[in-house]
Amino acid sequence: MRIPVSRRHAMACMTALVGSMPLAACSIVPAYRMPGSKRTYRSVSYGHKVVGCWPVAADVAQQMAGLSGAKRPTLPLVFALDAPQVDALWTKGVRAAVSAAWVNPHHRVVGYWTAPVGSDATHTSPEPVTLVIESPVGRRILPRRRDPVRLGRPCQGNGSL
Repeated sequence: MRIPVSRRHAMACMTALVGSMPLAACSIVPAYRMPGSKRTYRSVSYGHKVVGCWPVAADVAQQMAGLSGAKRPTLPLVFALDAPQVDALWTKGVRAAVSAAWVNPHHRVVGYWTAPVGSDATHTSPEPVTLVIESPVGRRILPRRRDPVRLGRPCQGNGSL
């Protein structure tokens, strides 16, 4: 689950939560089950090799939900950020162990993190990033530091988060 980075968005979430009014971007509903949220897939490449067609959390609501609620995710989830920013991910509600890679605007991996099952830790990127690839632990599909990471064209995804 991505933490809201803008003060305006954080205030909207707080207002919605305090006022008991549900707001999709503040809920802990998996991005792939969010009402009105269309799952999109894009090809992902490491170096010059396409490694998969993975779901992308491109809007704030999907990024806020992330993998929360997913019991056994099988595919990585790519967080595509609008602009380079120091980002933070919160693993509350994620019911599987996950690992992630931070990718900077130059398509290079700048860090990794891992969260065990039941963790509610917050993980902050070491520098401004434009992509985060979150994957189930043990899948061994995160990029190596030396491989440039690129988000490609839309594709037909299959598999479950």
